[in-house]
Amino acid sequence: ASDEVQVQVEAPLPINQPPVVNAGPDQTIRLPAPALLTGQASDDGLPADPGQLTVWWELVSGPAPVSWSTTNSLTVEVNFTQPGLYLFRLVASDGALSASDEVQVQVEAPLPINQPPMVNAGPDQTIRLPAPALLAGQASDDGLPADPGQLTVWWELVSGPGQVAWSNTNALSVLVAFTQPGVYVFRLSASDGEWVAADEMQVEVQPEGPVNQPPRVGAGPDQTADWGDVVTLRGGVRDDGLPEVPGAVTVRWEVVSGPGSVSFSHPYDRSTEATFSEPGDYVLRLVAFDGELSAWAEVTVHIVPPPPADQFLVVREAEDGQVQGSVQAGFTGEPDSPTNAAGYVQGGGSDSAVTWAVPVSEEGLYVVWVRARTTDGSSARLAVAVDGASEQQAQVIPTTGGSWEWMPLSVVANGAFAPPGGGVPRLVLSLTPGTRNVTLRLSDGRLMVDKVLLSPAESSFRPIEPGSAPERAPRFLAARRKPDRMQVVWETVPGAVYRVLFKDHWDDPRWQVGSPDLMASGDRIVWRDPSAVSAPSRFYRLERLY
Repeated sequence: ASDEVQVQVEAPLPINQPPVVNAGPDQTIRLPAPALLTGQASDDGLPADPGQLTVWWELVSGPAPVSWSTTNSLTVEVNFTQPGLYLFRLVASDGALSASDEVQVQVEAPLPINQPPMVNAGPDQTIRLPAPALLAGQASDDGLPADPGQLTVWWELVSGPGQVAWSNTNALSVLVAFTQPGVYVFRLSASDGEWVAADEMQVEVQPEGPVNQPPRVGAGPDQTADWGDVVTLRGGVRDDGLPEVPGAVTVRWEVVSGPGSVSFSHPYDRSTEATFSEPGDYVLRLVAFDGELSAWAEVTVHIVPPPPADQFLVVREAEDGQVQGSVQAGFTGEPDSPTNAAGYVQGGGSDSAVTWAVPVSEEGLYVVWVRARTTDGSSARLAVAVDGASEQQAQVIPTTGGSWEWMPLSVVANGAFAPPGGGVPRLVLSLTPGTRNVTLRLSDGRLMVDKVLLSPAESSFRPIEPGSAPERAPRFLAARRKPDRMQVVWETVPGAVYRVLFKDHWDDPRWQVGSPDLMASGDRIVWRDPSAVSAPSRFYRLERLY
């Protein structure tokens, strides 16, 4: 027996496949433009539930956040705030499986935006016929657009009572000539090929009138001053008052040449005070400007270096001192000479002393010199005291026997003292500025003293005998009035002895003695006279004695 059965075999159910996604090609855009992301997605329709695709966009990376038109659409618009490289992902899901694809967008910085040119037609002007006007404008641009990449400028007359003649109209600086007076308005325009900008200025043209002449300037006479002095400069300026605008003259002082710097107390005034940093010759200029024309004048100022320390030694005649005790004064009646003294003093006991008032200008060490002789030509002892202080023992050592000669006071050697090198050092006094009373005690009757002077210990100058200096008259060099003194300078012969004479009236036949006897220790004598400050005028003469 048998039986049969039938089996119906159906085809297999389809297997769900993931969606197919394409985010589109990479892009390059330039700010501020957005990017349009256009993707594609397809599916097999499985699973049956939900039976449709879901898509969305997302930002994977980038230098800044972005803004979306939407994120759940195949085509979206994306806006950016910063340039850079951005990576986006498009994702599609069928409810069971998902797939994605990525696209990158290169966002470039925005191109510069062309700005209009900047134009300045210059300041308003006032001129007088027949002079032309110089119109000097300025124009600048950012260089955009690249084509043509340059500015085109032109001038035009906007308004005015008459025609004008141009030297050129397509330049920033042009000359314009006028035939009629009045107010003219001009416009300067500039174009970069896309934008045009303009600026206006006006020219007031005045009728013909007097022709402006440059100012007349004087800087004052040349001057000579000591270094450190304040020099007063008195300039003068005259002008015709043209042009009417500004109708005034401005001035300034300036340095043309000189070895150092100059400081002016009022550099923009006609009169000013000047100080100089270095000695030497300076040329200074006073410049005057009337608004149209300028002129100047120059003055030379010679700044003298500070004078050296006094180049003279005050010679005191021995017989002019204050005598104490048994001091005798001797007079030969003959003028001073290398072998004779017109007047002298001679001691002879312990009470014999002579005091002289000696001016000291600077604090320091000094040596006392005496012009003297001894009756037997050998050394003699004496004592010296300053301003009544304790006496110091000293000696003079003749080198010419019994003749008159200048000798320094030397120290007195004793058994415990051995002079270095066999020489006898000079006695040195420490003195302060002022008038010092120097007293010599002349206890040795063999010693006769003709003259006395003090010299700085560090000086190598040695007094010379009367009549030994070369015969040459003194030469006047300069005289300058200071706030506290009159300063007079002569060229002298070292070793010669002089005396300053003065008088306050030229027609006065009498000359007054203004100084003690001065032995020149250098090639010039600088004499300072405080008493001349109160004198309206003073005349000086340097008399050579011997």
